[in-house]
Amino acid sequence: GIAFIECRADDFNRWALVSQPTRSSEARSIGTYTAGCLSGAAALPLNGAGYQVMRLSRKRYYGHPDLIRFIEHLGQSVADRHLGVLFIGDLAQPRGGPTLTGHRSHQTGLDVDIWFLLSQQAESRLLAFNERESWNAPSVLLDHSDTIDVRQWSKANEKILEIAAVMPEVDRIFVNPSIKRHLCRNHRSQNWVKKKRPRRKHDDHF
Repeated sequence: GIAFIECRADDFNRWALVSQPTRSSEARSIGTYTAGCLSGAAALPLNGAGYQVMRLSRKRYYGHPDLIRFIEHLGQSVADRHLGVLFIGDLAQPRGGPTLTGHRSHQTGLDVDIWFLLSQQAESRLLAFNERESWNAPSVLLDHSDTIDVRQWSKANEKILEIAAVMPEVDRIFVNPSIKRHLCRNHRSQNWVKKKRPRRKHDDHF
């Protein structure tokens, strides 16, 4: 077995400095989402049908091959339905482990952040490197209140959440409590809503 201890600052630095996955004939996610690592990771292509990867400088676009296939499948489904282009945030580092900023999770290559932002620009072109670094995901709540901002939220967002939730490999999807409330109100009888878990700060991504 593997025992994990509390990480010091230099431990975080070492994980972040690793530039390549381990070579392994079989990918393995080791430990837990908040205390783990990843062997035999695959890199998500930076552009694909229905998606573009953001924040390339972080090099957090590695994951278990099952996660990579899921993202590509979700992107293709979104493209086929003309729902927009997904902006993919963090997956994991090349060998997983704790990150310097942003997360306690994302350590085993089994979770991914996807922005709610659906940009018309991204539907017609690939974003430049500096755009992927500087663009931010806006909150879908009005002035960070409990009210959905209709300028940032659409039926396309709800359909994307449904498509993701009905995929059998998905265990749970974190969304802001206000978004969960909105989905329950509008899709009460649909089982996929049960996979949505209310989680603070998830007002700009799921």
